[in-house]
Amino acid sequence: MEAIEVSRDFEPDIQLADWMLRCEMHGIEVGEALRGQWPDLRSLLMTGFSTADLQSEAERVGIDGFLEKPFSLEDLSVAIQDALALS
Repeated sequence: MEAIEVSRDFEPDIQLADWMLRCEMHGIEVGEALRGQWPDLRSLLMTGFSTADLQSEAERVGIDGFLEKPFSLEDLSVAIQDALALS
């Protein structure tokens, strides 16, 4: 919820969210909400509970990248570069 609130004050370039959050939303829903405000926003989802269904749902709502935990800083850097290149 905080990410959605903060994004009202500026246009972010990229969003990185965990699938499992400690609130009533999950990372895919945060991505959908932010993409509703900022259609050109690039979104990355990370999770330690990767399934084909979760990846399909992420793709369906326009998540640009999917990182499986654990991942390296290099993996994160590549995912960010790839997502931003889609702009």
